[in-house]
Amino acid sequence: RRNADSVVYLRDVARVYDTYKEKNSLVKIDGHPAVAFGILRKTGENTIKVTQGVEKVMERVNKELAPKHISMHESYDESDYIWDSIHFVTGNIAYGALFAVGVLLLFLRSWRTTLVIGATIPISVFASMIILQAAGRSLNTITLAGLAFAAGMIVDNVIVVLENIYRHMEMGKSRFEASRDGAAEVWGAVLASTLTTLAVFLPIVFVKEEAGQLFKDIAIAVSCSVGFSMITALTFIPMLSGKILRPGMTAADLKKRPFLSGISLMWLGKGVYGFYEKSTAWLTRGTVRNLVVIAVITAGFFFSLSFMPEKEYLPLGNRNFIFLVMKPIVGTNNEKVQELSDIIAERINSMKEKKMMFHVVSDRFTGMGLRVKDKWKLRVAEVAHKINSMITDIPGFVFVRAFQIPLFQRSLGKGFAFEIRGLDLNEVQKLGGEIKKKLEKIPGVVLVRSSFDSGSPEYRIKLDRERAATLGLSVQDVADVIETFVAGKKATTYKVGGKEYDITLRGNISEIRDYHDLEQILIYTPSGSAVPLGSVAEVEHTTGPTAIDHVEMDRAITLQVTIAPDTTLESMMNKVTEKIIQPYRATLPYGYILSLTGSAEDLKKTSDALRGSFLLAILIIYLLMSSLFESFIYPLIIMVTVPLA
Repeated sequence: RRNADSVVYLRDVARVYDTYKEKNSLVKIDGHPAVAFGILRKTGENTIKVTQGVEKVMERVNKELAPKHISMHESYDESDYIWDSIHFVTGNIAYGALFAVGVLLLFLRSWRTTLVIGATIPISVFASMIILQAAGRSLNTITLAGLAFAAGMIVDNVIVVLENIYRHMEMGKSRFEASRDGAAEVWGAVLASTLTTLAVFLPIVFVKEEAGQLFKDIAIAVSCSVGFSMITALTFIPMLSGKILRPGMTAADLKKRPFLSGISLMWLGKGVYGFYEKSTAWLTRGTVRNLVVIAVITAGFFFSLSFMPEKEYLPLGNRNFIFLVMKPIVGTNNEKVQELSDIIAERINSMKEKKMMFHVVSDRFTGMGLRVKDKWKLRVAEVAHKINSMITDIPGFVFVRAFQIPLFQRSLGKGFAFEIRGLDLNEVQKLGGEIKKKLEKIPGVVLVRSSFDSGSPEYRIKLDRERAATLGLSVQDVADVIETFVAGKKATTYKVGGKEYDITLRGNISEIRDYHDLEQILIYTPSGSAVPLGSVAEVEHTTGPTAIDHVEMDRAITLQVTIAPDTTLESMMNKVTEKIIQPYRATLPYGYILSLTGSAEDLKKTSDALRGSFLLAILIIYLLMSSLFESFIYPLIIMVTVPLA
């Protein structure tokens, strides 16, 4: 600044120095300082393709960085689990197909017959893949699981058609006549069987909830496979049977070979047939016996309802990823958190199961991630339990806990959310504290985390508005001075050599030791006079919340409840509703709401949607069979087996 007879330079009133911004986060990988960033695929893109592209880029970058002794490593890769699942499911499909063919060979006693049936499995599976490709569906783990389920169902239609062709051949007909008459005789039953199966799976495609979207691929895969198996059974099987089918070994042939008779389970078949024949004859001898059997079956159905398993939302899976969530005591600075969390990191780094670990400390998040070696990939939950037993003595944290990350959810472990909403923050906070303590006492609850943190130390400045107005000061004027002095404020940007440097104005923070020093900060009025902060405001040392959440304009606190892996979600929801929600709702004032959200809400919505789909499927099945059998009575006889099953 230049006056009439003097010049005041910046160096006369301030110290100017070149430095870096204050570090507010730190990342380590396997104990070494690192820079971490996440790579997210676009919606609809294939995970494996994206991963392969990233790996190629990493390989090229690592070659360029090698002379500088810097390297890039992946800390977590979702495609690992995908590949493991694909290999596992494709192996199951192959084993399932082989076992199905083996069982057919055992019972049919003819390699030609078995060959005819076995050929339909790959035909139906590959045809289904073509439809999936045309529909824009990827060949993911869920789709492959659907094809694995369908591997055994595919041969059902074929067996019905082939068995009837075989029966006609034993009647003395030629292969051509037996194939034509046998297929024509049972095509209606095959069509009915296929349509009823499609009626069960197709409604799932239209379920909008998360689980419905997840199982949509299973429904499509099974529907395609079974549909093509019907087409194959009525076209390919008669054609192939007319060319190569021959009668297999008869019962007389087997009697000549006792060993083959034993492994073909003829003795078992005779026993089952004999029991069936005698029991049917006994049941048809009187109306009273029929009524007794019906009564027993009906009573057994209602009695079996008491054994119905409790509902769960989604399986946890076995993802090779353990996450440690850490909640430091409110007010602990990053340096102290880093020091304490390094103790945990050292213990985990010394574990023989560890393959890779990353460690993050920042203002917003503190935690660790861990992958185990391939030897322990199937025992990830055990490793997480071992870590929890190793870190119970670490001070400075509200809680520290290791979780195996679920496969289909982004939550920590298995659990749900408990939401508390209301008009007054103090009342909501009080309710949150009480309910949190009650939740922690319920058996099966592992951890309860609150979204509301109080006790964060702060200096609260209450401005004397009348005094400030007299001096010509506004709230913004005072706030700007305090922010600049304590936290620093960006004044401008300095550009040189194509680079930009932030110029930050800040007071000498070393002069502030307590709130008394804060009161001595000078604030200049528009008239040019200087007054200390304490003369226009009261500085109070207190505590406050770190954040205040709102849900639909209400103040809200969310309690994240993690439950034990062996505790079902439905049973825990029932306990929480009975022990907490119902008693509190009876006494809560108007305007306050308690609700279960997260996975608990998703489970209820999905259960209602799938229940509706189940009832719709039963109705469709009944109408289909009524039209095929041209009767409203015969389908009821078949559908009596539904509740019995």
